[in-house]
Amino acid sequence: MKRTSAKEKGKEFEKEVGKILGMWWCGIPFPRAHGSGCSATIQCKHQAIEGRIFHHTGDLYVPEEFPWSVECKRQEGWTLEHLLEDQCGFVWQWWEQCCKDADLSMRWPLLVMRRNHRRSLVMIERDSPFDLTSFTPNHTIMKRDGEVLLICLLEDFLVEIDPIVQKVGEWRSRCDRIKRRKESLHLPSLQPEV
Repeated sequence: MKRTSAKEKGKEFEKEVGKILGMWWCGIPFPRAHGSGCSATIQCKHQAIEGRIFHHTGDLYVPEEFPWSVECKRQEGWTLEHLLEDQCGFVWQWWEQCCKDADLSMRWPLLVMRRNHRRSLVMIERDSPFDLTSFTPNHTIMKRDGEVLLICLLEDFLVEIDPIVQKVGEWRSRCDRIKRRKESLHLPSLQPEV
């Protein structure tokens, strides 16, 4: 039996998540961004797929109207309990990476993570472009550094969030959200000073 490297598992997971999210959102799999994980790849790259423009953000190419920047991580050595007890530093590093990529692309962070032989989990800000207060599936809500985060199964996220509503609904101002995040990260403001 051929042994699969951690890097290959990560690439396959990115492809799997891209297919799941793409088929759910628009019926076209989101391609994996080649060289994902390299900070230089976040710059405004795009490609045309079936007549639509897809933008590189996080680990995937996503259509313009897709509100999230997706980071995919498949790794062992963590549990939900460790996360809740703040004993998973690398998971928080993933989240920080996801947030930085989201800020650069003016999207919301969406971290999809999985361990071997487990179902995929989603970590998302509760303060998102839609109301999560009525989120009904089993989920965990936790606070970290002033953020309220929701963690749930990927399949519950896909069932609960209606992509049609997301596309036509009003989102909060992305600039306001990014401005708040940049202030918390001590990054330069997006708004020019008058």
